[in-house]
Amino acid sequence: AEIRKLFIDRAAEPHRVEYIFAFDDDDTDTRTRLRRFRSVTVPPAGGIVAPINAAARVARGEILVMAADDCLPPPRWDVGVWQAFQG
Repeated sequence: AEIRKLFIDRAAEPHRVEYIFAFDDDDTDTRTRLRRFRSVTVPPAGGIVAPINAAARVARGEILVMAADDCLPPPRWDVGVWQAFQG
């Protein structure tokens, strides 16, 4: 949740960012804390890739950015991503 806030706070246009939490459902503490957010849960089988793929299946945007809990975005990170895909 702290990293989500950091990504939103550092986005130039946070209203354009869809943020989906995905995590292994064997982590009861995380599941309880993130219940208030839109979340995707998957069985623990499949390792770290399974939750990422589950989130990608329900994402509505055109550009997908995966961020782990140790990713730190630079200011205006969203503008850089959108500019990289233009043209």
